[in-house]
Amino acid sequence: GKEEAVARHARRLGGVIPRAGTAAVKLGQAMGNRPDVVASPFLEELLKLQDSAETFEWEEARAVVEAELGVVIEEDFEVFPRVPEAAASLGQVYRVKLKGCDQWIALKVQRPRIVADASVDLYFLRILAKFARWRLGLRTNLPEVLDQFGAKLLEELDYEQELRNGVRFKELYGMIDGVYVPDFFPGMTSKHVL
Repeated sequence: GKEEAVARHARRLGGVIPRAGTAAVKLGQAMGNRPDVVASPFLEELLKLQDSAETFEWEEARAVVEAELGVVIEEDFEVFPRVPEAAASLGQVYRVKLKGCDQWIALKVQRPRIVADASVDLYFLRILAKFARWRLGLRTNLPEVLDQFGAKLLEELDYEQELRNGVRFKELYGMIDGVYVPDFFPGMTSKHVL
């Protein structure tokens, strides 16, 4: 019946979004947190996007780290595994140890070409948003909503800004009992590595 048709459409959407690009995945993840806007079968599929990111190749991560930080992995790291601890839509995290340092560090490496890919994705999503607004006769300005989403996504892709936010957060809340805020390493941070 109707419920099975809705569930089938939801599953189809959940399968299409990962192939539609980074911006579509981030938009789907954001909508997956909005049960007030998204119907239950679709919500379930969108929530799956938060745990479904594939890793990217070690050589790509290595190239980003070495180019961005001006390091050579074998010379500057005591431990830098080929397999990340976690992967997300924007990047992946490695548990590393610098030479001469006893502390383990979580090193976040942005997916190669993600800024360019996300920009193209946003361009096409904006075209779809214009069409959807016209075709469905919506009063909501979907292209404007998408522009705001896109601006936030591009902010999220700036790891130097994330560093500044993290340092500020530690200054404001790091002394509260029960709240742990990690240390940040400005010398190990660039636009694409944190």
